[in-house]
Formats: sequence, C-alpha cells, structure tokens
Amino acid sequence: MNRRIASLAAFLVIAAPARADVSLPRLVGDNMVLQRDAPLEIWGWADPGERVRVFFRGRVLSTHADLSGQWSARLPAEHAGGPDDMRIQAKNNLFLRNIMVGDVWLASGQSNMQFPMAREGSFGGVADADREIAAANFPQIRLFNVDRATALRPGADVGSGGWVAATPESVRSFSAVAYLFGCELLQRYQVPIGLIESAYADTPAETWVSERSLKKFPEFAASIARQSRSDVDADTEADSSASPQSPTVVFNAMIAPLAPYRLKGVIWYQGESNVGRAEQYRSLFPALIEDWRRNWGYRLPFLYVQLPGFDADGPAPAESARAKLRDAQSAASPIAATGMASAIDLGKRDDNHPRNEQDIAHRLALAARNVAYGEPVVSSSPTVPR
Repeated sequence: MNRRIASLAAFLVIAAPARADVSLPRLVGDNMVLQRDAPLEIWGWADPGERVRVFFRGRVLSTHADLSGQWSARLPAEHAGGPDDMRIQAKNNLFLRNIMVGDVWLASGQSNMQFPMAREGSFGGVADADREIAAANFPQIRLFNVDRATALRPGADVGSGGWVAATPESVRSFSAVAYLFGCELLQRYQVPIGLIESAYADTPAETWVSERSLKKFPEFAASIARQSRSDVDADTEADSSASPQSPTVVFNAMIAPLAPYRLKGVIWYQGESNVGRAEQYRSLFPALIEDWRRNWGYRLPFLYVQLPGFDADGPAPAESARAKLRDAQSAASPIAATGMASAIDLGKRDDNHPRNEQDIAHRLALAARNVAYGEPVVSSSPTVPR
C-alpha cells in the first residue's frame, strides 16, 4: 500500500461515523403496559440494514432497519398478565423489565384532563385528595406522562420520564380523571391498566389535529401554509412552535409519536378553549376523532367529557356560548364507537375545574364498559333526540 492510499485509508477510519446502538422510543421501556388481545408493534432505530431481534414470552421476531435506520417488529396478540421481560438484540442488547399486558388508554385534552390529583399552587387537587393519594398503591396500574411540547413537524418521540407504577408519589402530579378512570377499570376487569397522559392546558382542538385533516378547514389555511414552509429557519421555527394554540403543533409533538403504540381507547376532556366557536367545533371535533383513528389505523373507542357547568346563572334565560359548545359536543355522539360523559351538574360557578373528578371518571368508565368492552350497561343520561 503506497503512502497516499495508506493516508486515505486512515482518514476514512477516522471520518466514518460510529455505528449507533439500537434505541427505542420512550414509550417502549421498563414498566410499560402492552395492549392485550391485539397485534403489537415494537419499534425503534438502529443502523440502516441492521438486523434486530425481539424476544418476548418465548417468541423471537426478526426484522431489519430500513435505509433511514427505522425498524419495527409486529408481535402477535398476547393474553393479559405479567410481569414479563423483553430483550431487543442488534449489535447491542436492550433488556426491558417488569412489563405487563393489559389495557392501554390515552388520556388527552386541555387543563381539565391535565388537572392533577394533588394541588399544585392554585391548580389541581381532587376532592378528598389526601385519602385518594394515600391509597394509590396499584402495581398493576402504570402511568406514562408526556412532556408538554409543540413542533412544526410530526416528531419521532416524546419527552417523558417513562412508565411508572401507581404509588402515592407518582399519582400526585398525574391526571386525576385518567388515574381514577384507570382505578375503576382495574377493579372491574382485573387486568393491568396503562394510562398515557398527553394533555396541555389552554389548548384549542385544532392544535391536536394533523395538518392533513385540517386542510379541509379554510380558516386554518394561512397558519398551516406559514408553518409548512420549507425555508423556515431554526429561529423562526422555534418562535412559531412556541404557541400551543397554533394549529397542528401539539399533535405533531405529543400525539403523532404515540401512534404506533396499540391502545384500547381514548378519553378526551377539552372544549373550553373553543367556546365561542361552537359551529366550527361541530365539524372540527369529529375531524379530530377520525384523524386519530386514521393515524392509529383502526377505530379507536373515543370517550369524551361534555363541558361542566360554570359561571353564575343570569336573571333570565339567555344565549350561552358554553351551552352551544356543549351542544356541539353532543352532536358527535352518533359517531360509531364514541361515548359522552355529561358533567354539567358537577361544575362550579366560580371554578372552571371541578374537583369532583371521581364522578367524571366513573361516567367515563361507564361509557368505556359500553363502548370499548361491549357491556349492555346504561352509560349516559337521557338526551334530547336529534
């Protein structure tokens, strides 16, 4: 080998990028709950073309990373139970511990879904919080809290501290409605429950919808076009994505990365930020439901809370923007595999965030029993025929 070739060879060795270890999204990790009785997708990243094997419950699945370094392995349906371990093998090995198989629910929306079990400053704190939190010792309930974020483009992963078992410490800052809903499902079905909280206070519905589905709404066209420009520089992107009220940006950061993860269903608590735009919500909310179902690839049971009562009654009957929004929410009821939990009687005149989350969670659980579990139970109050 002459000196020139030797020098070139040495340069290539130094300049070649180091091979990356196989890695996983934060949803796929220790303590996770996998959805029972349904095909499962485990995914992540490795070197392009690298062989990846997944070992779980006596099965071995083999796949290869594509040219971009992404890989996924599809596991057959599994029965409820655990704990189990999983090994993911490429040029390195990853060992995931304490995995359960049961039912996984995504809890999303704005501040009433974000409302935590314990009071944090002037926000949160369910009725009888001390007793509820002290009793939170449920190793079969696992919690995953998605960090609040925005993005101009759909992301590949979310920020999170990962899956944790329900303990007095871990439930304190977790969604009260979601946790109490999970407790009722655990008691009834005796299977592990996974709860993914992806909620962001003060957000309108349009920020939770993908660009593809919002394109049919002309009122959002200018914002979408501005956010979709290919020449947006890093500073502009940071400024544009800072507002969680912008169309699509919360979906991109907090929903799109979750879509490969198999779910039992969704619970949704939002609407306050769309008060005053009830006619738009009649189309926007169904578009959100169908958008999420398209992203997950199957008909997700979608349960939602109608806005609770709020503000003092006037001296005489009058128009109410909040009542119109409630009516727009109820208009989604005919959509297949949806269920609405009314909360108008649970509201407070001086507080937009009712502390009686137990009854709201119970009503959502009744809707789940009917819509997601197929039980012939009465799950809603009488309604006016449409």
